[in-house]
Amino acid sequence: MESEKLLDILGNSNRRKILQLLASRPCYMSEIAERLDVGAKAILGHLELLRSAGLVEANVGEQRRKYFHITDNLRLEVFVSPYSFEVETTVVDISEAHVHHRRETVLEDLKSLYEEIQDLVEERQRIMQQYQKVQANLAEAMGKSMDAIEEIAHDHVEAEILYALLKGPMTKRSISIQLELPEYALGGEAITGLQLSRSRPYQKNDNRFVEQKNDTLVRAYLGHGRLDTPEQCAALNALYDRMWLYYNLFQPVLHLVEKTASGTRVRRKWDQAQTPFERLAATGALSPQRERRAAIRPRTRPKP
Repeated sequence: MESEKLLDILGNSNRRKILQLLASRPCYMSEIAERLDVGAKAILGHLELLRSAGLVEANVGEQRRKYFHITDNLRLEVFVSPYSFEVETTVVDISEAHVHHRRETVLEDLKSLYEEIQDLVEERQRIMQQYQKVQANLAEAMGKSMDAIEEIAHDHVEAEILYALLKGPMTKRSISIQLELPEYALGGEAITGLQLSRSRPYQKNDNRFVEQKNDTLVRAYLGHGRLDTPEQCAALNALYDRMWLYYNLFQPVLHLVEKTASGTRVRRKWDQAQTPFERLAATGALSPQRERRAAIRPRTRPKP
């Protein structure tokens, strides 16, 4: 299960109390319900969710009763710093313990295990101290790096790319996906006059719906695939050089002139279909130079 989902599961206080109780020893469901003063049905739901997440396991005892215990080989770690937030789930390989039957042997093993545990606790403390020192050095280096990025970055896009690279090497494709930026914005061939257009929040490949005439003029000819490479941009510009002639001179368009509401019904009235050129010529606003340029219309065949 993903680490984010595990954090969502642990966000419930009763589930955390169940894990705290099971950390001391395995328990039956009735014991957990009694200790936490929560209904048995609710406890069962929490245990099933924890079991499906791999946090607890269930076994059947000698009396044919099911008891629960924390999974032996799971470790969930959360790292929070001023410059990062990471969640890691680690699976630890634990070998099965050998079962002894003689009391004397068990006591000797318990004594040696106690000493081993104390040594491991001290070693863990030393490692944690070293880890804290490394984290402090890392936070200082990240802070200096971010200050430098703010000074040298030309815009926020370049700054976001450099911030992402601070966490480790990444491919252009992975940066594009993480930052939700088209690959042409990450460097390479420059595209003169190209700007990122708007879209609805959290909606990828959305411009065909929100840009005016994008759906009827562009996507009608090119389909609804993602267009974000320099080669595709060049092909689009070549198409636009020819498309304006067809649309402005030969494509009639209806204009809404009246809309009335009658109860729940809406009546719309449209004018006579005309091309954009015909509408502009009817206003008398065309300059002589524009009129001479429009003489291309009789010499153009919109369709073969």
